[in-house]
Amino acid sequence: MGDFGERALILRVVLRRLHLACFLHSWQGMSKCRTHFKPPHCPNPHCRYHKKPEGWSYKKAGFFSRKTKPYRVQRYKCQHCDRDFSRQTFQADYWLKRPELFRALLHRILACSSFRQIARQFDVAPSTVWNQTARLGRHCLLFQHEHRPTNPLVEPLVVDGFESFEYSQYYPTHFHVAVGSNSHFFY
Repeated sequence: MGDFGERALILRVVLRRLHLACFLHSWQGMSKCRTHFKPPHCPNPHCRYHKKPEGWSYKKAGFFSRKTKPYRVQRYKCQHCDRDFSRQTFQADYWLKRPELFRALLHRILACSSFRQIARQFDVAPSTVWNQTARLGRHCLLFQHEHRPTNPLVEPLVVDGFESFEYSQYYPTHFHVAVGSNSHFFY
């Protein structure tokens, strides 16, 4: 399998094991056009309002057009650092040429389709499938991190795992995960 195959397998495990129903629900909400969008923070990592948006102000700065939905996207400007950004900056499919593949790709990955098979189906390069899967995995991990319990553990944990092979049976790979027995949350 090599390094690429191992990373692909890990991404599949991460995508399969997370609470994807909640993720899909929040991702669908992100992609819909909302009329009362409020930027959560300044996207500039050097701005003091990037991490702590209390007291942050911004102003609307027009629109721009794009080829996919939503066709017209609101632009904003941070009044502290003068950084321009848009509603699209906070989307999971930011800067993707084919954002319509994002959700379909998730379903194909969960169905254990190979990257080459998915690429043939959507008429894209396998590297496109790999890059979007990696992005999807990062967003799933971010979702998991933001929704993890902050209180001490009060439920018993169940350890689950599986074994796969790289190259041959002489190179086993083990994946283990701790799951809350009541909440089904992956720790």
